[in-house]
Amino acid sequence: MLEDLRFGVYRFLMRAKEPVFLPEFKGGVLRGAFGTVFKQIACSRSRGLDKVIVASDFEPERKVPGHGHAISATAASGLTESYGSNNSRAPGTYPTSFQEKSSGQEGQPGSDIEFTEFTECDEDFSEDDEVEELQETGGKKLPEDSAENRSRARERTSRREERPCRHCPVATGCVYKAIFEPSPPPGSERLKNLEDIPRPFVFRIPPDPRRILNPDELLIWEIVLIGNAIGTLPYFIVTFKEIGEIGFGLWHDGRRSKAHLEAVHSVNPFDQTAFRIYSGNTNTVDLSRHIEITGEDIMAEAKKLPRDFIMVEFKTPTRMRYQSRYVEVPEFHVLIRNLLRRLSTLSYFYQGKEVNLDFQGLISRASKVRINASDLTWKPWLRYSGRSKTRMDFGGFIGKVWYEGPLEEFLPLLVYGTLSNVGKTATFGLGQYTLGKSRTR
Repeated sequence: MLEDLRFGVYRFLMRAKEPVFLPEFKGGVLRGAFGTVFKQIACSRSRGLDKVIVASDFEPERKVPGHGHAISATAASGLTESYGSNNSRAPGTYPTSFQEKSSGQEGQPGSDIEFTEFTECDEDFSEDDEVEELQETGGKKLPEDSAENRSRARERTSRREERPCRHCPVATGCVYKAIFEPSPPPGSERLKNLEDIPRPFVFRIPPDPRRILNPDELLIWEIVLIGNAIGTLPYFIVTFKEIGEIGFGLWHDGRRSKAHLEAVHSVNPFDQTAFRIYSGNTNTVDLSRHIEITGEDIMAEAKKLPRDFIMVEFKTPTRMRYQSRYVEVPEFHVLIRNLLRRLSTLSYFYQGKEVNLDFQGLISRASKVRINASDLTWKPWLRYSGRSKTRMDFGGFIGKVWYEGPLEEFLPLLVYGTLSNVGKTATFGLGQYTLGKSRTR
């Protein structure tokens, strides 16, 4: 099914040097800060390369394996690298719980609106209505004169006009564009008429009610890199190291607070094996114990799950659409539709592999799996974008759903989704879920 799709899961530990002020949901601050600082570090335009005069007949070399994206794995500057002779999993573990030194005084609740002026891009355009429409209708667009089509077109045009990457003369080979503003590469047969595709990373944010991070306390989160984006890990490390140094968290008294990127661990999320691959004390990356999650790992995990029932617990607000509406209680076929759409697109563009599946047959069989029980609530999240000067509704459902029926063929897909997240705005950490074996509430 998706056996060739690879994942790297990395746990980041940031230690506060002074009080750090945070919103309830940390994904907006983390992803917003990353977009801004990553652009400063990696964007060709930000480094002045777009000022280079290029001959009119110049044709850049495009080494695209199959139809997937080719992303440079060149390490970012500012790190000392140490590579072992064996990149397989080494014996021994370096376990780190999400809750390691995470207790602390909860800050004031503040406003219901999260102000994240860092933000460079407001939505995952690749997961917006146009992609959903094209994939569910086999590439057929809505009638030109339909009100819904005109509304979608105006929204997409407004967003894209603000994005300079599409006009940059040195966009080819730019790591920032490949990771943060990706578009279909030349020769792509999928979504070729779109300018945006899913980003090859997601944040995994553990539950953490703290609104103030006191000095010397840790904030811990994970980043998942997908396919050939795994090679860009050093950029993520350098970016968050820089974020800590220039200021982290929400604005307070006219500035952000200082923090220190203490460590990054390569993690196997299934058995919690973890190896330290970056030390903030020595500013050294050691990839000799790098862990990579493969299709073999996914299948092994899927075999541990029951074949006729499953509990899915949505840890962060989840936003899934069906028939142009957000669902409040996801039927199983809606969950499978969203996973198929997201994972097949990621595999195509970042692993260079087309997923040859009977999508309609899978969705039809998924309809036979029913909801046995559910315990969901709608979690509101209003977010203010400093770039577009607008409030954005990122609310979604959280809680548990118990599914019952013929599940066996869907179990690997469900396990993949625990790494990729599901639904809209997944890169922020929305749509994060876990799987359980309990039959009842």
